Amino acid sequence: MLYQLLLLQLIAHLLGDFIFQPHIWTIQKKQKIVSCFHLWHVLVIFIFSFVLSFDFGFLPFAVILTLIHLATDIAKSYFQINGSKKDSFYFFTDQLVHILTLLIISTVYCSYFTPDFIYNIPLKYLAIALAFIFCAKPANIFIKNANPELI
Repeated sequence: MLYQLLLLQLIAHLLGDFIFQPHIWTIQKKQKIVSCFHLWHVLVIFIFSFVLSFDFGFLPFAVILTLIHLATDIAKSYFQINGSKKDSFYFFTDQLVHILTLLIISTVYCSYFTPDFIYNIPLKYLAIALAFIFCAKPANIFIKNANPELI
């Protein structure tokens, strides 16, 4: 159950943070600490997190995940505006926090509740979907941030 929820949440994260976040939003979020683009983005994050949990009981956890995502993105914007490190440092730190948050929230949820998935998708199909989604766009962004001199 935990692995299924975790894979679903990773898919939701990739979709919300990369596939369905227009590049203009990321540019705008670098210019203001809090903007409407932060709010639009976390609305997308919430929708994917809740819908792809395939579990109505996950709603409060999707809200918590969304609020942590918002706080992380605001902190990233603050440090990008006021900090002295390269954007790649903030990108990888941001992604690490998001993934740790997904891991912790999924683990806590599965520790205290039994997920009641509307759809029971086998792990191998979820892993394949995650890999395809990662290769679609996020991999490109990870590579670009790992090697900024290639731009």
